Amino acid sequence: MNTDSNTPSEQPTGEHLTRLNQYARALLHASNEERIAYVRKDRFIKHEKVDIILRALRRTFESPGGERPRCLAIIGSSNHGKTALINHFHRSVGGDAARREGSHNTMPVVVVEAPSRCTAPKLELEIARAIGEPFTPAMKPRELSVTILQSLVELKTRILLINEFHHVDPIPPKERTVVYDTIKNITNRGVHVVIIGTKVIDRLRQEDEQIQNRFRPIHLNGFERKESAFLNFLATSETYYPLPQPSGLHNEELADIIFRRTKGVMGEVVSLCNAAAVHAIEHNLPCIDKKCLTDCEDYLES
Repeated sequence: MNTDSNTPSEQPTGEHLTRLNQYARALLHASNEERIAYVRKDRFIKHEKVDIILRALRRTFESPGGERPRCLAIIGSSNHGKTALINHFHRSVGGDAARREGSHNTMPVVVVEAPSRCTAPKLELEIARAIGEPFTPAMKPRELSVTILQSLVELKTRILLINEFHHVDPIPPKERTVVYDTIKNITNRGVHVVIIGTKVIDRLRQEDEQIQNRFRPIHLNGFERKESAFLNFLATSETYYPLPQPSGLHNEELADIIFRRTKGVMGEVVSLCNAAAVHAIEHNLPCIDKKCLTDCEDYLES
């Protein structure tokens, strides 16, 4: 294994250079350690499946609040990229909207994570923390609720995203009803609400008629082997790897290996491809090949 060489074993071709991400291109002749650190960085890679949801989120965000705000339920199995998608939306849309308002006293997008065994008071505490609203343990639940509702209006909040909403499931049904009422009160202030979580949300929506009617479900599913979204995702992923020669991850032989090992789960696809890129760099290889995908030490198959 060669971990000291700063020069890949082959020089990059012009066509491959134009396809590489600018940062990957700049790192082609960097040390192995720098190249590996860049491969392992968290990043959001857009593809057709998330584009559909991002467009739905943007339409929701841009629509008027009114008496019946648009609400969404984003549903998908674990490790399909829901949190990465929400964080990307928050960064790209929330920041732009705040700048358009021209004030640091606005928070158009608020993102919270439902805590374990999420009750209404727990959820409201998370919202209070997210919007920077001071609270004390002595504050009565009703007082906190009113304060949060007033603050969301004052901050011109247009959309509230509640991640890990399936954490509501373990609490008793009566307590879940209180959570639903809390969400209805927020929407009644003209704030769009988006709940995000696993397929448990489908069942939770059935418990309350108003929640079921208000929240339009949109599913984030895994990749299918032959669909263009999977192949395009592989091709885009490859542009982030500072390797001098093209790997062709989207070509049939390598795509078959990737799908077989990951079953199309997006997080697993990312983990395997990143591990294979690290393997190629550590072994001073010009690209990811079949052996990299099958032998990479970094990937722990689930």
